[in-house]
Amino acid sequence: MKLPFLCPLLLLTCTITHGQSTDTTVYYLNQSSTGNFNQTNDGISYNINNALKFNVAKKNMVLSTTNSYIYGEQLNQLSNNDFNSLVDISLNKKLSKMYYWGMATFTKSYSLKVDNRVQSGAGISYTLVDRKVLYLNLSDGFLYEYSDLYDLDAYQTTRNSARLKFMISLKSFITLESSNFFQPSITYFEDNIILSNTSLTIKLYEWLSLKGNILYNKISLTNKENVLANIGFAIEKYF
Repeated sequence: MKLPFLCPLLLLTCTITHGQSTDTTVYYLNQSSTGNFNQTNDGISYNINNALKFNVAKKNMVLSTTNSYIYGEQLNQLSNNDFNSLVDISLNKKLSKMYYWGMATFTKSYSLKVDNRVQSGAGISYTLVDRKVLYLNLSDGFLYEYSDLYDLDAYQTTRNSARLKFMISLKSFITLESSNFFQPSITYFEDNIILSNTSLTIKLYEWLSLKGNILYNKISLTNKENVLANIGFAIEKYF
């Protein structure tokens, strides 16, 4: 990958939002590109995290999709070539603190040694706090998984999927958000997945923010984990 093409992507996050009144359909589109770059006498290391999100929200239903792609090299050796796609639907989310969710995901990860992984399932979510300065949500459910892992045979299991999600907003210009998953297999004690995605956003101007992101993944079956820390800018526009 040529550096003139790489550098603009490392410091760009674009957010586009289209909304209507609360009793109609609201659409949300978010495209982001963040990353890091390091050059030493031994070589160049970098990674880029590209993500595209699209949400449709109605009075009694919220449909969300997220597609992300991470590519990285460490001293001219491939370190990341990871793709993840998620579709999530929430029922009665705007009407009650307790609501139902369904989810389907597809993952392909060089860094975690996953050729293909498909998950689908459903569960219940409960919002403990929903305020402008603090949001706290817990969810739990069950997922069916089919995986094709490096150096292992095709694998099937059922997982319990627990999630803690929170958001803290300070004086309307500093926002900390985090989603944390723990997914143990209900049949194999040694098999579990941990995922944590945390971001800090500092608003510089009405339309411009500085954004940092830390992503942590661990898969016990492949004995692989990764930590990616990225930084970029966020450009935001409402219309």
